[in-house]
Amino acid sequence: SSQKVIRGADSDSLSSPPRTPGSVLQLRQEDIICSQNPNQKNPGNHRYNSLIQQYCQAYQQSSSKEEKSRICRKILTTVEDFGGRFVKYNDRAQGWVQIGDDALRQK
Repeated sequence: SSQKVIRGADSDSLSSPPRTPGSVLQLRQEDIICSQNPNQKNPGNHRYNSLIQQYCQAYQQSSSKEEKSRICRKILTTVEDFGGRFVKYNDRAQGWVQIGDDALRQK
């Protein structure tokens, strides 16, 4: 389970290099915040929602599990390409943690 703790929001962190698993990071504009709050105003969430809309029809029309998986991988690759990470707030860590691949697939 490779979770990264992210605290606060800092525009200077947009250009910071990727950190090793377990290191403390700043929340970035590109990040997709996973929460119960549907009104998430983070720019990464808006960009992700646009991606979902872009692929929604193709996904719904796909008849095979393989094709649906390919579309999901394309979306995740695009998120990674623009520097996005899927994060959620973790009370125990008292900060944002990056969601691992297993949890992401469940979403």
